[in-house]
Amino acid sequence: MKTVLKFSMLVAVVAISGIPLTSSAHAYGGRNQQWQVTVSANCNVPSFPACGGFISGFWGWCEFGGTNPTAQSGDSGDCQVTVYGRQGTGMPQNPAHNAVDVTGWHIGVVEGMAPYAQFIIDSATVKCTGPGASGPSCFGSMPFPQPTGIPGSPGHYDTLAILGVLAVPGVHFNAQVNLLP
Repeated sequence: MKTVLKFSMLVAVVAISGIPLTSSAHAYGGRNQQWQVTVSANCNVPSFPACGGFISGFWGWCEFGGTNPTAQSGDSGDCQVTVYGRQGTGMPQNPAHNAVDVTGWHIGVVEGMAPYAQFIIDSATVKCTGPGASGPSCFGSMPFPQPTGIPGSPGHYDTLAILGVLAVPGVHFNAQVNLLP
């Protein structure tokens, strides 16, 4: 009983004094990490313009880093994105997992694409695995620099913010963008 009481007192003293028992942690990445991003989309209405005639979706996250004090460009990053797509109901999904090792990125506006500043991957290597690795779900054949469509400022973004149109049932786009301290 005395041991439990002593331990409880120690925990209370540490909690009150603000002594950190753990260092601050980031979800992934190294010490130069500046941004953490999560993205997801579901396009289950092929006739919706953003779906391009397909039933498809993706889920993923990225971290962007570097030593630029403005956090507007960097030389490191990592993205993990899984994509699926199919021609119609009952067709195979052919998912592909894209592991993107980013070696250069910046935030900028891409003329003719989106009216907002977005993350642009300037250089990277891509490893694509899964049943759809040889198909359009694989990022390996995309040229660089490559706009991501991910807004380049902190916040939560939905279909209207990303695509400029209201979502319909079965269509959903989301991005959560965090600038790290």
